[in-house]
Amino acid sequence: MTEIGERNLLYEKMLSICAIYDCSITSCYRTKERNKIVHGHPKSLHMQGLAIDIVPDDWENTEKITNAIKILGLHYLVEKTHIHIQSRGISDGNT
Repeated sequence: MTEIGERNLLYEKMLSICAIYDCSITSCYRTKERNKIVHGHPKSLHMQGLAIDIVPDDWENTEKITNAIKILGLHYLVEKTHIHIQSRGISDGNT
């Protein structure tokens, strides 16, 4: 799959999850400059448009959201202020 196809598929999946579980997308594509401002990882997949951060309206839905993310074949990391989702593994150093 091309990077554009991967990006489009990630966006479609996340828009569906956000619609079902009432989440807001707070970060998607970032420039290198924006990534530095938000203290993002130097190899962040946000800079390729391959990562998305969401904030659920109701954090009690976190388990349902993360289960849906796993079912869709995506990777996630629950952080204090958001849920980070990406199409590639979190452990590869690109968050």
